[in-house]
Amino acid sequence: MNRLTLLSALAALLAPLAAPAALAQDDAPPAERKAAVEIPETHAGRLLEWFLRMTSQPSIDAIAPELGESLNDMPMPHPQVFVSEFQVVRLSTKGLEPVRIREIDALELDVLLRAREGGEWWFATVGADSTPPHKLVKLSTKPLVQRPNVAVTDWADLSWSFDQRRERVMSLIVEEVQDGRVRPKLRLNRETRGAIAQASRLFPIVAVAEEIVAGRLELDEPVQLDRSLRTLGGDTLRSVEPGQPVTVGELLGLAAAGDNEAVDQLIGLLGRGAVERVAAEIQGPDSPNLPFITTGEFFKLKMLSENDPVYRSYVEAATEDDRRLALVDLLERSLPTYEEADAVRTPSRVLEVEWMASPDELTALLERLDAAIRADESGELAHVLNEVSPLNREMGVWKFVFRVSGGEPGVLAEAAIAERIDGKRFRFALVVDNPDREIDFSFFGSLPPLIMTHLALEE
Repeated sequence: MNRLTLLSALAALLAPLAAPAALAQDDAPPAERKAAVEIPETHAGRLLEWFLRMTSQPSIDAIAPELGESLNDMPMPHPQVFVSEFQVVRLSTKGLEPVRIREIDALELDVLLRAREGGEWWFATVGADSTPPHKLVKLSTKPLVQRPNVAVTDWADLSWSFDQRRERVMSLIVEEVQDGRVRPKLRLNRETRGAIAQASRLFPIVAVAEEIVAGRLELDEPVQLDRSLRTLGGDTLRSVEPGQPVTVGELLGLAAAGDNEAVDQLIGLLGRGAVERVAAEIQGPDSPNLPFITTGEFFKLKMLSENDPVYRSYVEAATEDDRRLALVDLLERSLPTYEEADAVRTPSRVLEVEWMASPDELTALLERLDAAIRADESGELAHVLNEVSPLNREMGVWKFVFRVSGGEPGVLAEAAIAERIDGKRFRFALVVDNPDREIDFSFFGSLPPLIMTHLALEE
């Protein structure tokens, strides 16, 4: 896997675009279960009801009369092909139930479905011919969230697999939050601090969100960019013409998406002290993130020569004030090039130059961010921070996902808030590091999407 090492946070996990909704009468026999939504009395609705019957009990005699001349603009396959495909769906799901229906028109529907058994999520498009007798001409069905085809099938398996690894730091929290109550799924070494790389942007994001809710900042407030705050991994703002302002909301959205330059601009806008107050409130007065370095300072300190006097004064500083003096001297040093940073393939100064946090601390930051989002009556803060697209909010599983991730050789961190379409809200935080060798990325890199899958499938 080709990662951008020090240049940016890890590639975004592709969160499954489905999550369980509360379906009616879970204890009833499948045949007696009621549909969770009302199926429209249209030509497409009639075909949807037929489709649902076939996923429970395929019959070639029931399939053949419904088929038109073409399917999805291709010649219609033989009815036996449908029987075979419906059999596959039936064996894995025991039939499907609709959870959400979007009417394109009387002839076409998009449908979010839930498996009767196993909790899996599917998506289907059903379309009827425009001319009588309105036979099937469009049908596509695909699973959105399926149980992983790996040994890690539940929280106990995940905990066991996690414990088999040997890294310096391996810390994880997964929890459900409902009505102010926290229901833990996993809590593994939750208080252990480790390197979090650019997942550290959670600190300034929380600080900005709280300033907005307090009325001291506005999302549409213009900001003049500070061109002295240069870093790697933030080309979007470089295209802004000199003197042209951007808004607080634009900076916040870019920072949430992993733009390093936007993160540093937010730190500059607030003042380093505002971010450090959040760090001290969460981590105590001896927070390892005082002073709170910018990503530009991070790259310089990572790449300076081991014998550089500025680097030595920073890592050998006896006090916080001494470290702050070293950062002043660091202004004279140039940023490394992209090529120099990308050439780093082994863990580099993981203990000497990093932002540090534990899953407990990241979760506390997520809790404060969530409180700010809920306090914003306009809903604009949630809109800026939400990575779920409008279409997926309409027809997918997750209606809100915010997450920060960070990675480099020897470091992986992630923190997320996710809300399903049924209103269940979750958060998780993962911290892994090893200063001596690359971590088991094949396992730890797969954890965030695996966690999202488990959360999507749970009742």
